[in-house]
Amino acid sequence: MKIFLSLFSLLFFTVGCSFLTEPSGVILDDDITPSIKNYIRNNISDEIVDEGLLAYFDATISLDKSQLYFLTNKTLVIYCKGFEDSDIDGVFDCMGTAPHGTNIIPLKNINKIYETDEYFDGTSCRPFVELCFYVNTQSNDDYFFSTPWFNNGDLFYNKLIVAWEAETRY
Repeated sequence: MKIFLSLFSLLFFTVGCSFLTEPSGVILDDDITPSIKNYIRNNISDEIVDEGLLAYFDATISLDKSQLYFLTNKTLVIYCKGFEDSDIDGVFDCMGTAPHGTNIIPLKNINKIYETDEYFDGTSCRPFVELCFYVNTQSNDDYFFSTPWFNNGDLFYNKLIVAWEAETRY
């Protein structure tokens, strides 16, 4: 029991308290907090927030905003803070994105969005995550997304599909 308590305390103090105060899982539309909008304005782009945030997901356990997915009426963004010069490959490379860093993908440049049962490295997504999917762009780049169980990944996926169809309809 002492070992369990020690490990829990170590994890709690290592991760910090953000997960107690920040919303977690996929957040939609009006539930996206002003602090999240300010973070995006200050660290990514002021204009993107003005496009209208539709969905937001912090992919980190600590909710430190170092790996984000978010969607606007016109753009899909993969934000990977601190990975620009990293040689890390695999699970820890900001969900398979390459190059690392921020990827801003206009919805009109997306060819296809599809679910998959495989990670970007060919291993199985199931039973480890709730949802895995790819976004393929006109430049033939594939971007991999995954959401852990109980984070409502299907909400993000469905919002993305609807926004993409609305943007490419014209």
